[in-house]
Amino acid sequence: MLAPDDQAVPVHALVLDCSAVTGIGTTAADVAGEALDWARANGVEVGFSRARAATRADLEHFDLVGGSRFFPSNRAAVAELGR
Repeated sequence: MLAPDDQAVPVHALVLDCSAVTGIGTTAADVAGEALDWARANGVEVGFSRARAATRADLEHFDLVGGSRFFPSNRAAVAELGR
């Protein structure tokens, strides 16, 4: 993404709001895994917000959590990861 002055804006954190996620299938896990691996390999800290217990279990089952943290709200995630 380019800023208005065409300068690259570095991304340091990515918050995934999981409130609408009701389940994760194998195809979704494969695609998410590739994206999350790429983000982490490029220095982007990933956080999950508003994840239900079942969603968190799916994320863990498919080994998508890595070193990511879970947050009760988007606001909490941004406050912590945006530092």
